Amino acid sequence: NYKIALEKLPDQREIPGLFHSVASSGKETGIDFILFEPRKAVPKAMPQLTGEKEKLSDSLKPSTERQDKPKTAAAPKPATGKKTPEAQPEPFYEEIPVKVTVVGTYQNILHFFEKVAKLPRIVNISEINMGDRKEIKGRGYMITATCTIKTYMFIDKKEKAGGKAS
Repeated sequence: NYKIALEKLPDQREIPGLFHSVASSGKETGIDFILFEPRKAVPKAMPQLTGEKEKLSDSLKPSTERQDKPKTAAAPKPATGKKTPEAQPEPFYEEIPVKVTVVGTYQNILHFFEKVAKLPRIVNISEINMGDRKEIKGRGYMITATCTIKTYMFIDKKEKAGGKAS
């Protein structure tokens, strides 16, 4: 599963090409980009597995496919007055979001989403907001849609360590 995930996660040099593929998909489907604003990358770590031993592959499944197990209440920690720092898991991938606003017909926007979903790398579209349709002379009914397109990049510990030493 880990090897498969690495094949689907682009590395740093592939990110511009991946976003170019997203933009090309939009142009091919007949939508116009109003905004294509890359945002700051967000380091992410694997969630800590608690309680029963769970398979890593089960924790990576979409929430609709997971078997929800009742969570056991953790025993309260004694109050000592000192805060004990909890070990934070080290991030192993980054979430790279891009805020996008497009204009097109409803069908063209859906076709764009479908093309993005079929890209060879992992790309998610979230926070989708579609405005009211407006009739534009000669083009028909158009909709303005905003969304966040996110891809994910593996953080190579070797590169990270090499970058700090320089």
